Amino acid sequence: MVRVENIVFANGIWRGLATFSKTAPRDAQIYVTFHGDRIDGVTIDAGPSKSEKIIEFPIPSAAIGDGVHTLLIMVDGLPDPVSRVTLSGGHALAHDLTAEVAQLREELDIIKRVIRQGFAAS
Repeated sequence: MVRVENIVFANGIWRGLATFSKTAPRDAQIYVTFHGDRIDGVTIDAGPSKSEKIIEFPIPSAAIGDGVHTLLIMVDGLPDPVSRVTLSGGHALAHDLTAEVAQLREELDIIKRVIRQGFAAS
């Protein structure tokens, strides 16, 4: 198993720490994909311990814009991503958040009504 934690994401560069379990392939290549293609500029450096590596990569310009974009951190020999970096923004996102807030308000109103009815019945 490989666990990846974000260290810092600033100025278009994502940096994280990959921790490998005893059974994980430590010498396997780590790579990052966007829309199924490997991105350029991924660097892997030694981490603080033998079971850790520092991953750093630039966010592709195509991943910065309206909507939700996901980059997958992969390890050769493992079928599933070990981590994801998700970016979301733009006008489309504002509508999604507005809809979520509206739904939460409606649910809160229902809860308030039920509580008030419960107190009125007591």
